[in-house]
Amino acid sequence: MKTKKMKTNGHQKENEAWDMFSTSKLVKDLMKRDDLTVDLMAQKTGKPVQYLIKIITHVRDINQKDALLFQRYFGWSAIDLLDHQLRDKMARLKALNAILKIRRELLKQEIELCKVEAESKKFLALIEKKFPDPQSQK
Repeated sequence: MKTKKMKTNGHQKENEAWDMFSTSKLVKDLMKRDDLTVDLMAQKTGKPVQYLIKIITHVRDINQKDALLFQRYFGWSAIDLLDHQLRDKMARLKALNAILKIRRELLKQEIELCKVEAESKKFLALIEKKFPDPQSQK
């Protein structure tokens, strides 16, 4: 149980770190700077509120049409938004690749450990067979 809680906290901290530099954070910051609410953005752009919420919660990526729409209605640079989106994705892919490499190494070590444990059990069984414990025979 304790392990699960630690894992959850680790994932939460990891997600917080991602969110600090994500495109959704940039959009939230621009909204705050320009004193915009999701409702006001939906009204001006014609996009549904849920669509915009998905962008600011990092469920949906910003596409070219979104970036151009935001530039047209709010003056946000479409190039900067798309560049940020691309850098965000690349950073996530690099991090995930590094995590996969680490997990692969851990899996290799786990497999080796299982092999060593199996050999140890065989060895111990052989020792017990050759040299039985006198107290267990009583």
